[in-house]
Amino acid sequence: MYQFFAVKAIHRFVAVTLFLFSGADTILAAELTIEEAGRLALKDDYTLQAISSRSQSMSELSVAAESLPDPKLKLGFANLPTDTFNLGQEPMTQAVIGVQQMFPRGHTRALKSERINESIARNDAEAEDRRLQILLAVREEYTRVYLHQERQNILEQSLVVFSDLAEITRDYYSNGRAHQQDVVQAQLELSKVEERLARIQQQEEEARARLAERIGADAYRELTPLWP
Repeated sequence: MYQFFAVKAIHRFVAVTLFLFSGADTILAAELTIEEAGRLALKDDYTLQAISSRSQSMSELSVAAESLPDPKLKLGFANLPTDTFNLGQEPMTQAVIGVQQMFPRGHTRALKSERINESIARNDAEAEDRRLQILLAVREEYTRVYLHQERQNILEQSLVVFSDLAEITRDYYSNGRAHQQDVVQAQLELSKVEERLARIQQQEEEARARLAERIGADAYRELTPLWP
C-alpha cells in the first residue's frame, strides 16, 4: 500500500521541481481551474499568435489599398546652360516645381480593399477554429486528470479496506478460524485494487503530460476540487 503513496510523493516532487525551474514565485500556487488552463493554452499558442499578427498586417494593407498613392514632388530647371550651370546666364532659364498625383482607374482601390477584407475574414475564421480546437483539447485533458484523481481517491479508500481485510483474514487463519483459500482470496482482491490504482495513476500522469504540452508546468498544479 505504501508504494502508491510514495509514487504520489514523487509526482508532487516533480511538480515542485518544474515550478522552480520555470521561475514560479511560490510553490504553493493557486489551484488550477479549467478556465485558467484554457487561457494559458491560448496565450502560449504560437500558431494562434501568428494568425493574429497576419490579420493585423492585412488590416493595415486594406486601409492602404483604399488610399491614393502618395503624391510626388517634382523639382527641376528648364533651359539651364550646361556649360556653366549659371542660372542668370540665359533669360529663358526657369525653375520647374510641380506635384504629381496618380489616380487608379475605375474602382481599383475599392476592389483591392474588398479582396483583402475577404482574406481577413477567412483568416479570422481560421483563428476562431484554432482557438476552439485548443480549448477543446485542454478541457478534455483537464477533465481526464480530474476524473483520474477522483478514481484514485475512491480506490485509496478501498485499498485501506482491503488491506485491513487481508490482515484480519491472516489473523483468522493463524488462529484456525479461516482457511488458506480465504487468505489467498483476500490478498488477490487487494492486489487487484493495487494494480488498478497504479494504472489510474499512470493514466493521470499521461493526461498531465499532454496538458503540459499546452500550458507547461502549470499542468502539474493541484486542480480545483470543484467539478468543471
